[in-house]
Amino acid sequence: MAQKRNNNKWARPRKPMQAATSANRFNRNTAMAQVRNTAHCTLHEHKQHSHAKHLQQPFRFLDLAPELRNRIYDYALVLDPKDSQPVHKKLKQPGLLTTCTQIRAEARMMWYSQNDFVIIVQDCNANLLQRWLQHVSALPDTFEFSLAIIPKGRYDWHNLLDWCKMVHERKIENPFFTEEDDSRLKNWVADDRYDSIISQVTNIAHDCRDISWQRCWRKLEALRKTELSTSMWSEFNDVRGLRGFLRPPTRIER
Repeated sequence: MAQKRNNNKWARPRKPMQAATSANRFNRNTAMAQVRNTAHCTLHEHKQHSHAKHLQQPFRFLDLAPELRNRIYDYALVLDPKDSQPVHKKLKQPGLLTTCTQIRAEARMMWYSQNDFVIIVQDCNANLLQRWLQHVSALPDTFEFSLAIIPKGRYDWHNLLDWCKMVHERKIENPFFTEEDDSRLKNWVADDRYDSIISQVTNIAHDCRDISWQRCWRKLEALRKTELSTSMWSEFNDVRGLRGFLRPPTRIER
């Protein structure tokens, strides 16, 4: 019986079968290892590419929460309460306010309203004060300002008349006229020396806006003459060189 089975054509030897199976298993394992290796390399390259792409993406400041942006604005724009911002001819807004429209809209009010500005008026020359007041008057009505006016030098009647003339012609707001409800400028801090003299004459110029400058000047000159007894007003006694300035114009504007 065993001899007959060995002679059958369909009978397959066992050892060659086992050898073929082992070879197939080896080839399959090798192929799977290559697939796993390729997949691992591909995943690693993908991670590296994603990481590099993430690093190349720029940081957007405006993506921060508004609370964080306001904190940064405060650090960058608001001075220490003990410090003040002097106003001079070359004063410019901080560079942060010039970066883009959104940052300017968010932070500009903080720089103006939370800092104390100081203007030094030399010899009653209000030209710098005029430029600053015109600048801040063009800003939105919601802005409030803190400004200290510090007088230095001497009392120059010619410069003071120039100042009054600007107030009279509405070229400059009068910071000492506290009853002006429509003023955009708040929190004025004036030096005590101004309260006795300069606030008087600038308030007169403000009250005389409805009359001509010649009539206003006569009121100011009369006040100067009547107050010459005081030590501070006596500094205005020397009016040499003012005749050309005080002479009425040849053509009257209607």
